[in-house]
Amino acid sequence: MFDAIFSSMKAWNSVWMLFGGLLLSGIGVLLIWDFISVRIYRRRVYGRIVGVRVTGARTLAVDENEVPVQEESEQTTGAGGKPQESYAEQFRRSPFSTFFASLFVLLIICVPVSFLVFGAWQSYDVLTLRATGVLAPAVVVDIESRSDDGSTTYTPVLAFKDLHGKRWKLADRLSTARKKFRRGDKTAVYYDPENPKRFIMNNLRRYMLFNLIFMATPFALYGLLRYSASRNKKAAAGRNKKNFTSEMYRPVFEFENLQGESVQADGDSSGNWISDKIPGSGVRLLVDDDDLDTVRRPGRIGLVIGLVFAAPGQLLIYGAVAHFEFNLYSALIGLGVLGYGAYKLSGIIKPRSEWETKDAFRSRMRKERVKKHRGGRLLTDREIRERVKYHDRNALLWSPLVAVIALGFLIGGWYLYLALQGFTGKALAAEGEVVRLESRRSAGSDSGPSYYPVVSFIAESGKEVLFTDRIGMNPPLYQSGESVNVLYDPGHPDKAMIDRGLFNCLPALALFGAGGLMGWWLIAILAGVLRRRKYLNEAGLLVSFVCNL
Repeated sequence: MFDAIFSSMKAWNSVWMLFGGLLLSGIGVLLIWDFISVRIYRRRVYGRIVGVRVTGARTLAVDENEVPVQEESEQTTGAGGKPQESYAEQFRRSPFSTFFASLFVLLIICVPVSFLVFGAWQSYDVLTLRATGVLAPAVVVDIESRSDDGSTTYTPVLAFKDLHGKRWKLADRLSTARKKFRRGDKTAVYYDPENPKRFIMNNLRRYMLFNLIFMATPFALYGLLRYSASRNKKAAAGRNKKNFTSEMYRPVFEFENLQGESVQADGDSSGNWISDKIPGSGVRLLVDDDDLDTVRRPGRIGLVIGLVFAAPGQLLIYGAVAHFEFNLYSALIGLGVLGYGAYKLSGIIKPRSEWETKDAFRSRMRKERVKKHRGGRLLTDREIRERVKYHDRNALLWSPLVAVIALGFLIGGWYLYLALQGFTGKALAAEGEVVRLESRRSAGSDSGPSYYPVVSFIAESGKEVLFTDRIGMNPPLYQSGESVNVLYDPGHPDKAMIDRGLFNCLPALALFGAGGLMGWWLIAILAGVLRRRKYLNEAGLLVSFVCNL
């Protein structure tokens, strides 16, 4: 019965991993193909920005002595003239801009919140062990030291016996910059009787202080932002400060067509960042001469996003295919998913008799693009001035937090890289075998368990060593009886890992990549702010930009 349940769960997870990987890979391939195709089939021209069209604006910018006039818009407005537009409407109006704006906001929110979640989860784990764990006497038998960039941390290694009389020798979960313990110190530990590797020392303050620091980090960042915003508000007292967060901007380009005539056309995408759309700026364009309503500025963002979708999609497909077992359960689940997808598509796809011709479809899509692109109104120089100042001020306000997050990613990646290099530099290689799979379920999680391979190998001393790998997946990456390559510390053979080759560096590379991208984005934003100060002052569009920013 258990084997049948396990096989069905594994088949279900494999099928969903396969379909999820295909979906992510499909989105990534479409974005990458769009990036490539526009460069193959469109003509490259050099033009300039001559205007900016805005949608979702709250009020028209007018002279100080005039009464503000509400902009005519199809959106319904509530009290104060604020547009009441749902997220779904914003997504339909500008899916890409809304998606990336939401992604950035989620990143800014999730990184500090992750500290809170980690601290809360660790606190829950510590308190649970204190309440339900078994108390056993322990002794400090060793002090592990690790040096990184001149700083050394110390971790006590404790020995204790469980209820079955088995002796355990395990390192504590916390390290300190000072030696707080000595060999031979007697203490006590709370351990999980089902998994003695999950334990804590009988020192609640030691763990809770560490957890409280993590939990306080987002509140400290929030207080810093509130303080910065308060100071910025006081500095801006007496000025008519406006909010342009709900606006979307589309540049208007001027360039020469094939006949040498100067023509104007709106860009095919909009965004809520105006500082890269200043009129008078020279730009390179990709133009379809048969459809001038699809003018695009060349950029690599589509390629980057496509790779972001395609890379994890390929990993999911590889994991699903490599460990896929064709049996009755996988066949039934696969047919069920295909049937459900076909049922949903049947309600969307029209009968053949109602299909449009290719020319009618192109004509309808062209009219919709023209209607969408010509929506809104052109901004005046004064309105552009206000919005550039507003966006650049916000960029400078958020830049310290982005810099801290980017630096945290880079430091974390460097720490993981040094730890891996330090381990692999002294590790020995051995041939191991997966003897079983250990299932673990995260506390408070509704998702299925993760399966960690338990590996057995023969160390250089001839002693058989058993260890549990640090990486668990669902479905499992390895099966019982499968041979694997192992790296282990000759001084402590129980400290071992499955050798995955280049994939050993994947966590460090992921942190390096995230930190590098955020750092590159921050540098580009700050460089743009400095460049616009000089350019806009010389152009006469922003006389008091430096003084007021």
